[in-house]
Amino acid sequence: VPDLLVYAPQVSTGSAMPPFDRARVYLVPGGERGDVRLTAYPSLVHADETAEIIRMAGIGDTNGNGVGELLFTSDDSEVFLLMGPPGSPWDTSVAHTRFVSGEEGRDQLGYALAPAGDTNGDALADFLLGAPGTDSVDHDQGAAHLIVGPVQNGEQVRPSAVDEASFYGEGQEDLLGQAVAAADLDGDGLPDVLLGSPGARQDDGEVLVFLSPVSGWYQARDADLELHSDSSIELGESLAAGEDLA
Repeated sequence: VPDLLVYAPQVSTGSAMPPFDRARVYLVPGGERGDVRLTAYPSLVHADETAEIIRMAGIGDTNGNGVGELLFTSDDSEVFLLMGPPGSPWDTSVAHTRFVSGEEGRDQLGYALAPAGDTNGDALADFLLGAPGTDSVDHDQGAAHLIVGPVQNGEQVRPSAVDEASFYGEGQEDLLGQAVAAADLDGDGLPDVLLGSPGARQDDGEVLVFLSPVSGWYQARDADLELHSDSSIELGESLAAGEDLA
């Protein structure tokens, strides 16, 4: 039964000394009923009191043990992978892997997180990390990384060192990776990679589709499908993968 993650940005610590509030993520088991306080459930907090959790995603089972994993982004552009189930203590200090920025946080690693399903057919869950502030060639051209399971244990790992595929914007302030998602758009049973690049085409924006399987290094021009607009609407600011809707 799927479980529920609930983000609470300001939870009182009950302390007379700062920090007085901390961001917490509560794990609510599936099938619950009634009127229950969130504090009855396990919660995760950043181990470093100078940093906070700002984003989260459940990504499925990356190591084949039958229990899903969790991703969390901190406000200092680090992404933490926690293997389930939750233990004690349950904070970022027990992360299986910590993905770190190569640009001291300026690349906005983890601005977007998304489960990617099984993009390579090995029955293990994969996931996407967006880093729209990446400066590879031009300022804020952006990047996204596809990480496939199983994920190596690492205290500090740069996504580009372990990813199955990297995707990069091509122009200044393209912001590729500001939105990431995955869905099987060609019916071959493998989820395809969907990336938003709202700053591309002089802020008209575009959505890029890369058909799976993917491996290696890609630029926006390598996409199998490029969706764009004729007006400045910042297309690709947000993405969501849906079922067969039409």
